[in-house]
Amino acid sequence: MELKTNLHDTNCPTPVADRTPQANIICNMAPLLPTGESLDLATVLLRHVLPDGSAHFDWLIQPTSQPETPLASFRLATRLDTLKSGQWLQALRIADHRAAYLSYEGPISGNRGTVRRIASGRVIRCQGTETKLSLTIRWTDRCQDLQLIEQELSCWAVISCPQVV
Repeated sequence: MELKTNLHDTNCPTPVADRTPQANIICNMAPLLPTGESLDLATVLLRHVLPDGSAHFDWLIQPTSQPETPLASFRLATRLDTLKSGQWLQALRIADHRAAYLSYEGPISGNRGTVRRIASGRVIRCQGTETKLSLTIRWTDRCQDLQLIEQELSCWAVISCPQVV
């Protein structure tokens, strides 16, 4: 697989599609996201503005239908929902977030800035292994097929793929 354009950096090394991933027990997505063709898991993209004015995006995914389960979480430098087919970005796996962030907008305690929801949707398909996942997200206005490939501990390449018919 050839990776096209690296849109932004999130302090992850440059992705290499053929690299053998290191074991990632703490931030491994496989146990966090079930696999299946008929899923209905909430996902949200938040713009997080820090007190110094800098910003990034937090991509949060509901791992189960249980309402209070912590959310699988990634830090992104750019919007995920606007990636075109063949584009990719780096995602840094960060600590799980509370489920309240699926609907919360506003200031974050401890003077950690503010969050605003940019996009929300549903993960309707997830297939793969603990180091390579294929997802379909149904956003408000369209569906998006993504491939996530673990590059190194906590660093993932997220690739927008052509829509599966």
